[in-house]
Amino acid sequence: LCIVQDDPSFQRQQIDIMDWIYNRSVFTIVAGAGDHVDSGLPGVSIWLRDVKQQRIKIQDFEVNNTLPRLKDTVEKSVWNKRGWTYQERMFSHRCVFLTEAQAYFACSQGVQYEIKPNLETRYIERFKPGIHPQPFVEQYSKYVTDYTLRSLTQPADILRAFQGFMNEMERTSGQE
Repeated sequence: LCIVQDDPSFQRQQIDIMDWIYNRSVFTIVAGAGDHVDSGLPGVSIWLRDVKQQRIKIQDFEVNNTLPRLKDTVEKSVWNKRGWTYQERMFSHRCVFLTEAQAYFACSQGVQYEIKPNLETRYIERFKPGIHPQPFVEQYSKYVTDYTLRSLTQPADILRAFQGFMNEMERTSGQE
């Protein structure tokens, strides 16, 4: 659920526990397309998906184009460049990505596609960057490096949006 924006007290309380919310969610719905909050969700709102898998048969061969992999789709998305979504990506254990091409379900076991690839072209795709045990300084450096490549509408939010990683590091390392 989105955080209520017109109640500063409630908003602050929810932002302060974003890492906890994503870590404990059953799944997270990700708007993996569009470039602003009013874009809608492909395949759910009036925004219909126009990417189709085309198949033709030439003699005894069936030829079809491939749909984009989740990793490629997400890496190029505006969602992946926003500062506030970094916690969403790193802490969510299961995600439903709604993209222009199709819907994907991703978890630590792999990725399921709305439109299944042919058995001959099937491959296993893993998509769970998540939190990996590393020495404290290395982990901190990685998060800071990754996070500072993202953009925030309000630059003053940078520390608050990063706080979830500090919370997680404190919990997992026992260091403050």
